[in-house]
Amino acid sequence: MTTILCVEDEELLREDIVEEVEDAGYTVIQAYDGQNGLEMILGHKPDLVVSDITMPNMDGLDLVKTLRQNHPEFADTPFIFLSALTDRVAILEGLQLGADDYLTKPIDFDLLLAKIASRIKQIDGMNTKKQQELVHMAHHDALTGLPNRLLLRERMEQAVLKAGRGQAFAVHCLDLDKFKYVNDTFGHPMGDALLMEVTKRLQECVREVDTIARMGGDEFAVVQILDDELDGAQILADRICKSLCAPFKIKGTQLEQIRLNVGHSLLP
Repeated sequence: MTTILCVEDEELLREDIVEEVEDAGYTVIQAYDGQNGLEMILGHKPDLVVSDITMPNMDGLDLVKTLRQNHPEFADTPFIFLSALTDRVAILEGLQLGADDYLTKPIDFDLLLAKIASRIKQIDGMNTKKQQELVHMAHHDALTGLPNRLLLRERMEQAVLKAGRGQAFAVHCLDLDKFKYVNDTFGHPMGDALLMEVTKRLQECVREVDTIARMGGDEFAVVQILDDELDGAQILADRICKSLCAPFKIKGTQLEQIRLNVGHSLLP
């Protein structure tokens, strides 16, 4: 349930706002000034704040400023300011401090609810995107963008299930000899660039149905889905060896001391 915090020192207006927003299906909590509003935000973590600007003790501007400066975990909490039409300077200052929107008094409640709905929709979209990014990060290597060990395991489990229905697959494991020499001699940025070039060459060798994973360091694995001809595993292994054994030219430096170890196994 979406929670809205209403910060307003005028009690009757605050009650009207709470009633309208609750009727729209939101959970509403209340605060009577900025200081009380700060306490409610820290204690209840509302999804959105509707706040008056002019209030005693701590006004709306100081509330946003304190929140953004001293409590970064709440820096993205969206604010909709309520203000008298004459408070143009305060409105502009609030927007510069990070408020997301404003509404002048007397309040048009239909417009207020529309602004709330719009902001909540944006929040939901951002949360969905953030969740997708977290899932992607958990399953992919940060440097190359390839599947990591976790995703490789999932793909292997899927391949094993299909193998039980007669779909054979092969697993190719490879690592780079002399990779430590590259890091020690040319530095880790050169080593990272080399791994990116290895990734590119591997991607050119396989099909979309196959999975390339970085196991860590200079170790990679390829899960190859096989057709009826099982010699496809040897064909891919030869293709990978030919591609990766060719000299690498990284940032103007040609690397010819890299050697490739490749092993593969078939699972019918």
